Amino acid sequence: MAENGDVVYTPNANFSGTDSFSYYFIVDGTVVATPTVTVTVLPVNDAPVAVADNIGNIVYSGFTTVAPLGNDTDVESPAADLKVSTVSGAVNCEVKIAADRKRVYVKPLAAGPFSFEYAAADPSGAKSAPVTVSGTYVQ
Repeated sequence: MAENGDVVYTPNANFSGTDSFSYYFIVDGTVVATPTVTVTVLPVNDAPVAVADNIGNIVYSGFTTVAPLGNDTDVESPAADLKVSTVSGAVNCEVKIAADRKRVYVKPLAAGPFSFEYAAADPSGAKSAPVTVSGTYVQ
């Protein structure tokens, strides 16, 4: 109960469904009522969590297939349902999203380190924060 007398209900993280609680009123030291409150908590879609990847050394100068979603998670959806939403910030490489949005194609532009950012999306369209994929092109 809040200092102003309001009843405050805070569900557990990621809970949805029906819950209830009881409280009581005391008047002159006697319990005079014990109402039960039923609360319906509606589900909220959480964004997936993307995790940075280091793909190591690439020795091929053409496009290489990278599957960055393998270590990403989503509370409501299986990882297999995630898609690459966006790619941006390419440094020393060219990046294209594959038609299935599960993979990206990376082409290093010069020897040395390269990187790009991507965001994952769940089936409801919620997007993760962008994370970095890095690697090194070795000639």
